[in-house]
Amino acid sequence: MEISFLEPPAGATVPTPSVTLYGTTDGRALSAVSVNGRAGEVLAPGFFSAIVPLEEGSNTLTAVVTDLDGLKAQANLQLTRRLVTGEAPFDSRVTGGCEAVLHATRSSWVS
Repeated sequence: MEISFLEPPAGATVPTPSVTLYGTTDGRALSAVSVNGRAGEVLAPGFFSAIVPLEEGSNTLTAVVTDLDGLKAQANLQLTRRLVTGEAPFDSRVTGGCEAVLHATRSSWVS
């Protein structure tokens, strides 16, 4: 079984703290998917998605899929998280021992 990544493209640079990874296999019906140890979602037969948090800098996303017969496959995708010039995380601290951190996001890929 072979895994192909549909989105985001390999080597992409993104400004967001997480990405939704979309992938496919050779059409086999899947029973499970995980990316970097986080459970993903099985979509149509052979298709999957997963929301994956990113660290600042280089990130390796490792997808592991299992088909209905228990056969597993694994593949890696490299991404970079970098804030776009002029954008920065917003840090809002609340009194009383609570802390809230909001992040600026953009839905487009960055070259």
